[in-house]
Amino acid sequence: MTTFNRFLGACLAGAFLLAGCGGGGGDASTAGINGGGAPAAPTSAFAKGTITGFGSIFVNGVEYSTSGTQFRIDDNPGVESDLRVGQVVTVQGTINANGTTGTATTVTFNNEVEGPVSGLDRALGVFNVLGQAVRVNATTTYDDSSLAGGLAVLNDGDVVEVTGFRNGVGEVVATRIQRRAGGAVGPFEVNGTVSSLNTTASTFNIGFLGITYAGVVPTNGSLANGACVEVKGTTVVGSVLTATSVEIK
Repeated sequence: MTTFNRFLGACLAGAFLLAGCGGGGGDASTAGINGGGAPAAPTSAFAKGTITGFGSIFVNGVEYSTSGTQFRIDDNPGVESDLRVGQVVTVQGTINANGTTGTATTVTFNNEVEGPVSGLDRALGVFNVLGQAVRVNATTTYDDSSLAGGLAVLNDGDVVEVTGFRNGVGEVVATRIQRRAGGAVGPFEVNGTVSSLNTTASTFNIGFLGITYAGVVPTNGSLANGACVEVKGTTVVGSVLTATSVEIK
């Protein structure tokens, strides 16, 4: 039994908590659509999905115009050219009456997890990053410049940026993977669900990763078990990440 298989067996117990943050394969919601009929005018919309094309931006089968769109890339201002096919983004804007075109007012991208690879099993297409199980499949795309050879050229210790969705057992099913230069050094990032929160000790878990956040004030809300959070840090010792920021999502 590989290290990953032992990890995955233990992971099943907490899988549904993990799947609660960003689970599924993409979604969209619109306001003002009743009875399944198409609206007569553009309708406000929110969507989360994988980028499938540009020339505007294509997400969940909808082509969104990006003239005047504000882009946020890893919590910083960005531009459309910063994005790549395969990245999971959230889009806020409007959808036209035809249901296939719209206008994006904001497009936001964040990695699901960013950190060093461990427990790589190429045959199974699985590895771990910061205590999160990552799985690749036939639709996973790889960065052309850093991982042109795909999983075959990935190694334990490489630092990767993974974007994707959580499946029913809590794995991150990768839609795109990029290898980062510079070796196994921070910054690191993980998105997931809080468990085992100890506000006295200033610790909690995301999957099998321990987080210590002493001296860090969480933003955008209050920490609680089951909350979805984005954690960033620069230091990982064993299976514990020292947070530099915690944002409730």
